[in-house]
Amino acid sequence: MFRLPKSVPFYGAVAIAAASLILAAPQAAHAIAVALVQVTNTAASPAITQGTEKQAAQLLELICANPPGATTTEVCGLNLPNGGSSPYTPGTQSYVITGVDFVPAGCGSASPPITHNLEVNGNQRYAWIVPESAMSHFTYPSGIVTGPGAIISITAFNSTCEVSSYLSGYLTAN
Repeated sequence: MFRLPKSVPFYGAVAIAAASLILAAPQAAHAIAVALVQVTNTAASPAITQGTEKQAAQLLELICANPPGATTTEVCGLNLPNGGSSPYTPGTQSYVITGVDFVPAGCGSASPPITHNLEVNGNQRYAWIVPESAMSHFTYPSGIVTGPGAIISITAFNSTCEVSSYLSGYLTAN
């Protein structure tokens, strides 16, 4: 009868255990990575899932140029290469406004502050009281969301000069 030394089964068991750990490690690493992604990719803190080439295509700046007058409402549009603008609606996407700039033109230093209202589909969403004599900038990190197909406009009250409003933001499917 042939007898195996005691060390052969022991080393065989160690080799089988090591091989099973090596084979199981990629699955364990994948499970840990999935758990981390599920924890950090939430609705409150979404993870970036698009490449930069697609993200840049989602950026959008609209302009609303209010002429002087008692009350003027201008639909916001895209800047055109010839200097004009074309009315814009976000189609099937939502437009998220992250910044608003008011830029006066031809105002005197003694011009009084004026009120500007952001309107979405004719309903007031925000109001700003800004000086006509200086540029004003407002930032909204979480964004002002307008729904798909929204008509975005700015109403200016009692303006003595032209004030252009620039709305900066991005388009999203949500």
